[in-house]
Amino acid sequence: MIGHPWHRGLLAVGAAGLLASIASPASAQICTFQTECLEDETCMDSTFSVDVSEEAIATEFGDLDIVARVDGRLVAEGQGMTILFTRAEDGAARASIHMAGPAVITYFGTCEGAE
Repeated sequence: MIGHPWHRGLLAVGAAGLLASIASPASAQICTFQTECLEDETCMDSTFSVDVSEEAIATEFGDLDIVARVDGRLVAEGQGMTILFTRAEDGAARASIHMAGPAVITYFGTCEGAE
């Protein structure tokens, strides 16, 4: 799933608890990210996925609160990170996680479900 040792360490504290899209209150979207890029290193395969509801992004590490919606983008915060997420009408999704350091992880994937 996630091959970079530094990245696995971030996951242990919930750093990948990120990403998502806009969902209706009654249903969630499932977003799966096939590619992840850590800083300027070579990108690698990923199977990370999240469920996105109206209020939160649910991950295997816990829920992150959605704190803002700006022109179709979501911003979620928690566990020492800020996540910016966008989704196109065709389901293509992008997410970037920004942490102190500075450090950034960028994800490329797709979402299915309510919009």
